[in-house]
Formats: sequence, C-alpha cells, structure tokens
Amino acid sequence: MLRRILPAFAALGLLAPALLARADQTSLPECLSMEKVVTFSGAGYRHAASFTSTCDRDATCVVSSNSNPEAQSLTVPAGQQRSVVFHTSSPARGLEVRARCTLEGS
Repeated sequence: MLRRILPAFAALGLLAPALLARADQTSLPECLSMEKVVTFSGAGYRHAASFTSTCDRDATCVVSSNSNPEAQSLTVPAGQQRSVVFHTSSPARGLEVRARCTLEGS
C-alpha cells in the first residue's frame, strides 16, 4: 500500500510549486519582474510586491491583492524598481497578487 501512496505524495510535492505560482494573476511585459514580499512584525504580516524593470520605457501597472482588493496604480520607471504595500498588519501569511502592466506607448 505504501508503494502506491508514496509516488502520489511525491507527485504532489513536485506539482505544489506550480499550483502556488498560478495563484497570482499577472500580465507583465518580459522586461518587468515582480516579487511578492511578506514579512512578519509583532502586529501581523506586511504584504507588498516589488517590481523591477529592465525595460527601456516606463511601465504603468494596476495592482491589487487578496489582502487589499482595491486597485492601486503604480508607475515603474525604465530600468528602476518600485514597490507597493498592500497591508501592514495582516493576520494572514498568504499573499496573492493581481498585476496588469503595460509599457508607455504600447
């Protein structure tokens, strides 16, 4: 019986990162990357996202998250980095980000 169960758990372990990665809903140009940042402080979890550009044009993004569904606008200048904070004292550790970014002039 263990011989049947162990491969299933192994497969789940391999698939789990892919399933978690799909939780975020993003549409980003190839030259723009996003990193979720979750840190703990005494009051709860700080939820943020950091955007890094290697683009030759500014990017305009509309971002929101599961901890703050209200859309925020963010401009990431060409070749620079910008961050947006969604929540400063969330009781939840998990963070799902929705981001839609376009390059200026596109």
